[in-house]
Amino acid sequence: MKRRDKVSSIKDRLMGVMTETVVISLLTVLLCVGMYLMTYTVYGSSTKQMMTLKNFYANLETVNRDVYTYTLEGDETVYDRITAACIEGRRMLRELTEAKAGVQFYRDVRDMQEMFYSYTLGINKIYDHSYLCDSLAIGSKGVINKYYNQTQEVYNAMVSEFQKLDGQLLEALDKWQIQQRKKNLFYLVELFVVVVVVLVHQRRGLRTEAGKVIRPVQLLTEHARAIGHKSLEQVEYVEQEPDADEEMRLLIAVYNSMIGRIQAQILTIQENASAKERLQVQELENLKIRNMLKESEMKALQMQINPHFLFNTLNMISQTAFLEHAEQTIQLLDNTAKLLRYTLDNTDKSVTLAKEVEIVGSYVELQEYRFGDRIQFEFELDEEFHRVQVPSMILQPLVENALTHGVGMKIKDARVVIRTIYDTANGLGIVEVEDNGEGMSQEKLSLVRAEMKKNQWNGKKIGLANIYMRLQIFFGNGADVELSSVPGESTCVRLLFPVEKETESKEEVTPDVSDNHCR
Repeated sequence: MKRRDKVSSIKDRLMGVMTETVVISLLTVLLCVGMYLMTYTVYGSSTKQMMTLKNFYANLETVNRDVYTYTLEGDETVYDRITAACIEGRRMLRELTEAKAGVQFYRDVRDMQEMFYSYTLGINKIYDHSYLCDSLAIGSKGVINKYYNQTQEVYNAMVSEFQKLDGQLLEALDKWQIQQRKKNLFYLVELFVVVVVVLVHQRRGLRTEAGKVIRPVQLLTEHARAIGHKSLEQVEYVEQEPDADEEMRLLIAVYNSMIGRIQAQILTIQENASAKERLQVQELENLKIRNMLKESEMKALQMQINPHFLFNTLNMISQTAFLEHAEQTIQLLDNTAKLLRYTLDNTDKSVTLAKEVEIVGSYVELQEYRFGDRIQFEFELDEEFHRVQVPSMILQPLVENALTHGVGMKIKDARVVIRTIYDTANGLGIVEVEDNGEGMSQEKLSLVRAEMKKNQWNGKKIGLANIYMRLQIFFGNGADVELSSVPGESTCVRLLFPVEKETESKEEVTPDVSDNHCR
């Protein structure tokens, strides 16, 4: 315990060095920020004073022009404008008296206030005389001109005083800037000296700490390097240095302990090498047996539910429902059994399009019972080409996708349309499944198209990619799958495949498929 109190850890000393560095850095930053804020505040105050003085002079010029106009015309609107400008001028003069620009500047501003007061009195005399006179007689005009001339004398005196005040402000600002540069230079020199002293101190401290760490590490490195050139039985222990840090002493002790344990275990390892080899061979055999057992268990699980057993069970339940006069249950079970029988009997087979449409009808009846009035299913069928052979299970997955990803979440007014079109002009059969669901963005639509045409077969799912591939295999390059969607409005999937024309000629109206029915 005494040793731990006496020897501080590397972490503690490094944390102390880092703390000192952080504190000095923060003080430096605070000093710089303080210098900047002080400079900015004083400079901003001086700039504001100059702007106030300039604005007062501009305001004074405006008032003087309006006084001249009012003297000539006697317009009340002009006098109201003069009154407002005089009030603003008095406010700006009060603001200038609060400026910290010296005693002389304050006295001059006070003189300016007195002159401005005299100036406004002259304006009031002009107004009073004009207001009391019914008409501007020659004598009255002369009195008004007299008052006007008096105001101009005061005005000229204020202009002279303004130039004096402006010069004083500029001189005060120049002096402040010179003093501020000297102060900033002095602060920077002090800051530079402090930083240099701190860096030198930190460098010496880090070198001392590094020496205490590097020497034991070098010693450990030499012993570790020796392990590669000699057997572990011949490796020697590392001696402890008296002035080593606590962490280094612990590291050396752990290293020596590790070498001792390794050397103690080498004999056991050598003696048990042959036994372990036999155990490894046995483990490999056991692993193979376990893998075979897992495969057998998986196959057994897969065979637990036999599709034919499910089909026969559904038929038995349907017969029971018939005996119980449950007509709706019978219909649901018959449709389910029909779907299951169709799937079992036509896997990897071709069927007529009419059969596909019939199975979709059974599937739709089940979904109508499930969703009720929430979803309306519509069939728009051109049965002229429904005798064409197509791969099985290409239509039902499209309707299921429309329910799952399109209208399944809609509360009302959902609509799914199953449409077939015979394009006799181009010899194409077209099957469309359209919904008014949430649709897809252009980015997602492009992604789905790309994934669909990657030609990667997935035996676990019957999706667009599998439908597209089976159409390609069955019909060749003449078949295609088209997708269109409007976000928030609709999605439509079109299957296109070649249909051979009938030998017997018929008068028929060729449907116009140049315009896509999908909206």
